[in-house]
Amino acid sequence: MLHTFSGTAPTLGYTELGAKARDIEQRLRSAPLEDAHGVDFHRLLKGDIDELQSLSLQPPNISGLIKRYEQKTKISSDHHFIYALKSTDELDAFLTPLLDQLHYQLVTFSTIADLNIGIRQKQPDVLILEEIDFKKCLSICLVEKNGTNGSDSLPIIFIGRANTWQDRLEAFRLGGVAYFNYPVDLDELADCLEKTLTPSFESRYRILVVDDDTHLSNHYSSVLQVGGMDTCELNDPSKLLDVIAEFSPDLILMDISMPGCSGIEAAAIVRQQSRYTNLPIVYLSAEKTLNQQLAALRAGGDEFLHKPIGEFHLQTAVSIRAKRFREINALLEKDGLTGLLNHTNIKLALGRELAGAQRQGKTLALAMIDIDHFKSVNDLYGHLVGDRVIRSLGRLFSRRLRKSDIAGRYGGEEFVVILPYTDIVEAEKLINELRVSFSKLVFNTDNGELNATFSAGISVSGLAQSAEMLLSVTDTALYKAKESGRNCVVVSSVDE
Repeated sequence: MLHTFSGTAPTLGYTELGAKARDIEQRLRSAPLEDAHGVDFHRLLKGDIDELQSLSLQPPNISGLIKRYEQKTKISSDHHFIYALKSTDELDAFLTPLLDQLHYQLVTFSTIADLNIGIRQKQPDVLILEEIDFKKCLSICLVEKNGTNGSDSLPIIFIGRANTWQDRLEAFRLGGVAYFNYPVDLDELADCLEKTLTPSFESRYRILVVDDDTHLSNHYSSVLQVGGMDTCELNDPSKLLDVIAEFSPDLILMDISMPGCSGIEAAAIVRQQSRYTNLPIVYLSAEKTLNQQLAALRAGGDEFLHKPIGEFHLQTAVSIRAKRFREINALLEKDGLTGLLNHTNIKLALGRELAGAQRQGKTLALAMIDIDHFKSVNDLYGHLVGDRVIRSLGRLFSRRLRKSDIAGRYGGEEFVVILPYTDIVEAEKLINELRVSFSKLVFNTDNGELNATFSAGISVSGLAQSAEMLLSVTDTALYKAKESGRNCVVVSSVDE
């Protein structure tokens, strides 16, 4: 109990109570056994307990809690502005259609003076500088670092005709996140913009908080949610494997001292599952004994965070670990060409989402999409152009789908899109909008301009008993779309 108090009380704002509990615990641990039966020992212990009771009646310091809930009300925006300083009309010719496709808002300036005024009025998300003297950039950088929002992290992309090490070095020293030289590879530029703005598009980190103390798990969840993460609380370690499978966390934050099953034992069981070998497990504990810590790490934990822990420390430590896990997993789970989930993982995601929809009694829509006549694209324009077409469709999914939707490359030119909580009408409307947008993309090739289209089949979960059944019904709908002349969407239902 004293050990729990020493770790829990400060976390909930009872700082003095936690310090007193820790003091008593340490004295009890170091006291000789024969003293435990003495009258003086019992008198001293009663005084300690009385003081603990008195401290427990004092109000907690909740200023941190108030701040967190105030932060919760803030609303973020996904609207992105890109400013470009151009020296030629060539920049407009390729940048405007590219950013239209990516749904970014572009504002161009012809002089540094105008650009500086624009930055003072509204700071963009990305700044593109074309063919500009690096020394002149200093005045621009000075303005942006003192911009209206006080940020000094405005990403700058340089575009020039020179391609020397010194140019790239100068660009980097002026805060450039990338340097492109003419002729600009539009796919690389699009990837660079997506990567630069990725933090705004990434889904929130998913953190599983395992603690038998509901007050503590609530507290940690609240802190992490304010830090921009989604959380799931688990107070019974015996359900850990089921919850991991359902919630698919990026990190497990686990207490060590739990009744019935310690955090060390729970971590060891998780590690026995080969699919969770890389899943980060971070212990939260007041334990400071080196041997105990090493034993916990040998069981499968990755790191110790000591109670009590500050909110910023907790948010930072957890998000760094979760981010690294995402980056490593991305290399393993995603398709190298599009950055979407690969065949194996889109099927796993479908199984997971379908199970969740069935438990909640919700509808899930599934779309299978196939680029029309793709073999002809490769034959007539070459495989590099074919890759550009596939990447563009993947990029369209990344930009236009909702954050709750999941897209994956099923194989070759075929894609799968999972639309949770979506009925057939809404799904058809969404996929049709994507189809029209894709058909309007223009690919400039050595053999002239190219437009590509896709066909799609859609179905909803309905009475589907498995992911395989839903895939089969949706594939049949896709086949009907191809038979109907392509460049269209056909809906079907498991209930039919």
